[in-house]
Amino acid sequence: MKNTKLLGLVFAAATLLVAGPVAAQDYGEDEEMAEPVEIDEPYEEPEPLVQDDRADTLTPFGMGVQIGGGAVGFTDGDFNDFVDVGGGWEGRILLGTRTLLGFEAAYIGSANDIDTFGVEDDAILLSNGVEGAFRLNLATTRVKPYILAGAGWKHYEVENTDVNTSSLQDADDVIEFPLGAGLSYSYNRFIADVRGTFRPAIDNEMLRSEVANDENELHNWRAGANVGFEF
Repeated sequence: MKNTKLLGLVFAAATLLVAGPVAAQDYGEDEEMAEPVEIDEPYEEPEPLVQDDRADTLTPFGMGVQIGGGAVGFTDGDFNDFVDVGGGWEGRILLGTRTLLGFEAAYIGSANDIDTFGVEDDAILLSNGVEGAFRLNLATTRVKPYILAGAGWKHYEVENTDVNTSSLQDADDVIEFPLGAGLSYSYNRFIADVRGTFRPAIDNEMLRSEVANDENELHNWRAGANVGFEF
């Protein structure tokens, strides 16, 4: 019995002596395999998740042209008794389509039916004018809201009638101050926007003196859309 235990201890000691160097050798091999591998290729920035697919413009700030139209009306209740809501058209040049602060210069026109006695049935109140406005883009992405403010001049004239004995003068010139807000969209070089504008007016003498009062003004509003392109 003692001999059997002795043989068992000898066998266990021999096993440890043989397994020890083998385990150490395996550990060394694993340690060598864990060494870092050198990469010859240079690091490249990953592609952005959102791509700006707008085409480059001639200038870093961006320029553009637009044409458009919409509805035009007046805010004075007495004046609305003579003139209906009509249509408007415009063409504008934009500076700063890709910056926060921009500027736009525009030609604007409108035609409103005159609904009163003293003129022929086809009579209209026609307007033509020019204006400039500073525009604050609230973003520089493809979709951007904006606000604007400026000043302009407009000429009104009664057209399409040979007789005018109504309460409206034949013509008048006014100074306006456009105040507006809108939403612009651009894709590649195509640009479009929708906007609403209120234009307070001064130096108004369109109503004849016998019906005019201090509250009769040619304050007007315009709601419309424009399309164009950047360059």
